[in-house]
Amino acid sequence: MDSPLTVQLFAQDTYLPGEILLTRRLRGAFADLIAQTVHEYRDQGYLLQSMDFSGGQVTLYFLPVEE
Repeated sequence: MDSPLTVQLFAQDTYLPGEILLTRRLRGAFADLIAQTVHEYRDQGYLLQSMDFSGGQVTLYFLPVEE
């Protein structure tokens, strides 16, 4: 069996002192990036298991599809 896969995506230049500012446009672009990444890894035989949002970073956890 293949091992699980972890992918990290980063939103750059979104930090303000003590907080994070994500404009609606950036949030939309980041959501599109997440969707595209999930689709690409699904095509490679991985399914999204979970996501973790922390600051300007999203970690996607994938598991291989068992046939």
